[in-house]
Amino acid sequence: MNKESKIEIKNNRTKPISIKSCALFMSEFSHLIIILIIVVIGIIFPSHHKAVTYYSKSRNISWNSTEDPLIFTHLSDIHITFLNSIKKYEELFKSAKNLNASFHLLTGDLVDNYKKRHFPKVGKQNMKDWKIYKYLLDTYLYNETIIDNSGNHDMFGVISPLRKKYGFLDVSKSFNRNNTGFLNNFLVKTVTIEGINFILINPYKFPTVHPPYGFYPQTTKNLLDLLEKEINKLDSCCILTHFPVDFFWWEKSSQGHTFGKIMKNKKVQYIFSGHTHPRKFQIKHHEYGGLEFIGTATKISNSFGLVTIDNGRLVYNQVEYKNKKKNKNKYYMIHPIPIDQIAPSQIFNEKNTEIRIISYDDDINNDLRVLGDFKGKMEYQRTLKNGAKLYSMPLNVTKDGEYTIIVNGPNCFIKRKFYIGKKYKNGNEPKAMSKAFFRLLYVSAILISLFLFIIVLPINIVNLKFIDDWICGLNNKKCYWIQVIFLSPLLLNYRINTNTPLYFRIILFFFFIYSLILPIHFFEPIEGYVGYSFLCYIYIKNKIIFEQWSIYFNIFYYWGVISPCVLVVSSFRFKDSWVYIFNFIFLYFAFLCICAINIRWAGESLKLYLLFFHPCYVIIPIILNILIYIVLYKYSNKNESKIKFNSNIKNKIKNIYLVQ
Repeated sequence: MNKESKIEIKNNRTKPISIKSCALFMSEFSHLIIILIIVVIGIIFPSHHKAVTYYSKSRNISWNSTEDPLIFTHLSDIHITFLNSIKKYEELFKSAKNLNASFHLLTGDLVDNYKKRHFPKVGKQNMKDWKIYKYLLDTYLYNETIIDNSGNHDMFGVISPLRKKYGFLDVSKSFNRNNTGFLNNFLVKTVTIEGINFILINPYKFPTVHPPYGFYPQTTKNLLDLLEKEINKLDSCCILTHFPVDFFWWEKSSQGHTFGKIMKNKKVQYIFSGHTHPRKFQIKHHEYGGLEFIGTATKISNSFGLVTIDNGRLVYNQVEYKNKKKNKNKYYMIHPIPIDQIAPSQIFNEKNTEIRIISYDDDINNDLRVLGDFKGKMEYQRTLKNGAKLYSMPLNVTKDGEYTIIVNGPNCFIKRKFYIGKKYKNGNEPKAMSKAFFRLLYVSAILISLFLFIIVLPINIVNLKFIDDWICGLNNKKCYWIQVIFLSPLLLNYRINTNTPLYFRIILFFFFIYSLILPIHFFEPIEGYVGYSFLCYIYIKNKIIFEQWSIYFNIFYYWGVISPCVLVVSSFRFKDSWVYIFNFIFLYFAFLCICAINIRWAGESLKLYLLFFHPCYVIIPIILNILIYIVLYKYSNKNESKIKFNSNIKNKIKNIYLVQ
């Protein structure tokens, strides 16, 4: 090889020869991929309730055909708003009225508390909604027994539930200004009706602010102590809470019990909740404690729950009050117990009972046939005090086991699977909120914070030029795949510190720590009090309250603003690669997502014009975007000058050799 070719090779080392695109991609994204894998594992393997073997509850007397069932309703997530026609809600309340139930349970989100239909819209106390709720109760459920508690929508922007600007206490049938003189009276309250003890829970810390904050219950040791005290007073009880049991987290009572642990108390028989908006009610078994019914959201499903207790057996049915098919869902089977509703408080071992149906049809139906494992005809027995018609057929079971029956007839079709025996294993359903997923989500939040700290630290931690040379095809003596995958944060730190000026690195580092020490998100003042969120807390009225949505806002900021900016800047050296272009696409896709998050979620607590000045989702992305192009322009000019200089040196050396 002559001297001239050696010089050309030496000079060509200043520009990439053959970039290993896959290796480059992994060096840029492997730390994010690792975090995503952790989150996906939480999605694929959600938390489940423990399957438990239940033993049938004993009863001193045998089945009594003359006993009438107790009937009550369960309504949740009505979300009454003045923006909708009142006829929509009138139909719901008329349907509940026509059932002539002994009482009605309402488990929160009674009103919507928004003044607009579409986002951005600020959630706060809206007296127009509360007036409609009061009108509906006074018009259609007047003199009816109502047991209601509040949901997160009912609590938007409340400094204290005892203040006059809180609408719930002015319209509630369970709480009012006279019986709620102290905060403890609001947090936990017991109501007894028809021999059933209902404990109402309002798990909030005050002040409560605008949404999306408040999506999760905020329990305190005091609330849990009050709850345990109430349960210990009673022989048995039912729990009313807007939030499903699985939404409660780690706070413990003085006895060291979490809310979930308390719900496993044998004294807790049934739990009625809502919040998650299922189209069909959901059932959750809490081991030997309460059987939970998560009610449908009448807002979207046009349905609610019909609960019956017949000869000590509780059965939950769903009423579709807005159905085009005439007379559908006017027949409800109240015995036997559905197999998925078997719980320790149920009686399911008695063999000589009845198949029972109640009907709200106007006419008596003499053609209800029973098919399946038992065959026969349902007979009309009598009209109950509430106007429902009772039909029955003897159910004589010879041996323990699972059975299926179908009741078919004009305007009626019911299929039910049930079990008769001394014991049955039930549960193992997915939790309403997977704790495993959220634990892994928080792990991923900690990891991305740690990775980004390493990446944006304005000091070169370790010189990894040899890996970048290998990626560029300049050093093929060894293979560095393991280093590329597991040293991604250090590689990005090296690239940023060698390709960008110091002022940019300092600004980038400041923007990273900004959300850890300074306000992420200001929200609209509440009764004159200004508040904001930071790290994993909200601050308002000289109080600091843990709030999970502050964590989410932080995660959005790191994933949607800091990470894509870091990736673009770190890949300046690799402008000839598709990875460089991909990083820019990822950057602007992330910015679009941040804009959507700003409008959808930040817009629930901040007026529209203020969203344009959001520090983390608008101001900082714009500044970083401008700086990226300034640094890119300077980096390109620097490289062009370097190439020109190397080219001039090469030509001079070449001329010297030619002369020689």
